[in-house]
Amino acid sequence: MKQLLVITALVSPLCLIAPTIAFSTPSEKLLAQTQPTETEIQQACANRQIDKLPAPFSDVPKDHWASQAVANLYYCKSARRNASTSELKTAPDKVTINGRTYGIDAYLWRNFMPSTTPNTKGMMASVRLKAQDGKPVLSTLTADKLWLIKNNGEAVWETTFSEQPRISNQFVEMVVRGGPNLEPGSVVDVVVRLRNEKNNTYFVRSPNQKIQSTY
Repeated sequence: MKQLLVITALVSPLCLIAPTIAFSTPSEKLLAQTQPTETEIQQACANRQIDKLPAPFSDVPKDHWASQAVANLYYCKSARRNASTSELKTAPDKVTINGRTYGIDAYLWRNFMPSTTPNTKGMMASVRLKAQDGKPVLSTLTADKLWLIKNNGEAVWETTFSEQPRISNQFVEMVVRGGPNLEPGSVVDVVVRLRNEKNNTYFVRSPNQKIQSTY
């Protein structure tokens, strides 16, 4: 009986020791130690700053040609969401985000002036995001996508904002180029998707925009 008590006393403390995680390579250990928080991931995805996050896989370092695509898929896959037709058709002309109301002004045109510059012959769109209180747009609020919608609900153009926006005290202006060759005078709705710092998405619409032309 005494021998059994001695063995139990020796073995029991071992059960209280937490298991350790084994890393197959030093780089995996480093990645685990530098894993960004959920908030950091959401902000990087929303602001298109994936390059600021650590490489998710040791065999695809930051200088690898596919690093950006792999990191974007790894970190932001859960944040992506395709817009449904009903969301686009019924998007409001004003949206309230973090207690403030926003809307957009849109200007669409086609440039028929002689030019050798790429992306000047198709549709171009300028969108200004404004806060209804007249104060500057919150810096953590970004626009990442634009759609043109016909009256029948058909989406005739879906694109992303890739150019650097112009920021002022009254608005944030974004421009996209290379759209479809719709006829000047045609009328479409402009829908923009916004994201806040929590990566929540909002749709806002500027209805009945006539396509202009320059000659």
